[in-house]
Amino acid sequence: MARFTTSDGLSLEFEDSGSGLPLLCLPGLTRNARDFYDLNAVLPDGILLFCLTSRVRGAADWDPAIENYAVPVEARDALELLDHLGLPRAAILGTSRGGLISMLLALTSKDRLMGVMMNDIGPEIATGGLAVIYDYIGKAPAGKTYAEVGQALKSTMGAGWPSGGLLSRTAVWPSATTRACGMRCLPRRSNLNRTSGRSSMRWKVCPLRSCGVQTPTC
Repeated sequence: MARFTTSDGLSLEFEDSGSGLPLLCLPGLTRNARDFYDLNAVLPDGILLFCLTSRVRGAADWDPAIENYAVPVEARDALELLDHLGLPRAAILGTSRGGLISMLLALTSKDRLMGVMMNDIGPEIATGGLAVIYDYIGKAPAGKTYAEVGQALKSTMGAGWPSGGLLSRTAVWPSATTRACGMRCLPRRSNLNRTSGRSSMRWKVCPLRSCGVQTPTC
């Protein structure tokens, strides 16, 4: 895991592997760079894959100014990572909020992009989906083990959860597509901090709650 410092002084983490055409991966709102671990298995040779963990997620620094947990600021962070790596341009793969960041970059910094791929996002953001996110964001999971956290995630995601059994180290999934998307390891790749025998989320502040309430685990 490597790190770089943003123009406003935060230390963010990123992972990189391979060499060649640069592909920047941007995860979803509550996710981190680990979501893209399995991507290397399906990418051809000649790709420099680098994945950013945004501010407050994972081991990235958190910002005391809640207004900075915004797509424009996180888009700036992505560009500054390109600058840090000496890359004038890159292709982007954005998931969910990462896709929103990709859209903004395509609008404001088209000259820095070689192309954009998006998943789990589109031109319309349904209010029902936002309500589901708002209900769980910033709340620590109750599970003591990764399997218990997996069950909680399954309950939260409802119909969006893949079939194939309980998430665990030994889970067997029905297709290569499901394995490639990383769902099998979702609890282990979440923003989890293992302390006192419990799993707690590693967000320190909830980006969606305008009040900016902070808790020991969020």
